[in-house]
Amino acid sequence: MEKLLTILTPTHNRGKYLGDIFKVLQQQTNQNFEWMIVDDGSTDNTKEIVESFIESNKLRIRYFYKENGGKHTAVNYGLKYISTKLTVILDSDDYFTNDAVEVIEKTYNENKNEKNICGFTFLKRRRNGELF
Repeated sequence: MEKLLTILTPTHNRGKYLGDIFKVLQQQTNQNFEWMIVDDGSTDNTKEIVESFIESNKLRIRYFYKENGGKHTAVNYGLKYISTKLTVILDSDDYFTNDAVEVIEKTYNENKNEKNICGFTFLKRRRNGELF
């Protein structure tokens, strides 16, 4: 079954944070998503960390590696490979609430037939718990 949402995480030498996102994504009350990680030329252990996530088979994860070019190039690179209806960017040091995917899907379903809406904006959570 095709997922509704791609959670796109551009990352560069932030492997130490990815485990926290992995835990939060596993705790989502709605699993109708795939996690796409675009590694922007990391020289730390990001690749090995992501491979361990993939091997655990707990989430649908797609991993791409590209030469370093900056966050915007990592996002643009990932966008080329997304086939889901919805996409959200979750930076490697941000968090979702446990119901984030559920809220996104509910909002989409309530508004998908509106002709004047082209996107939705939601708050994210920083490591310190602050919403922004």
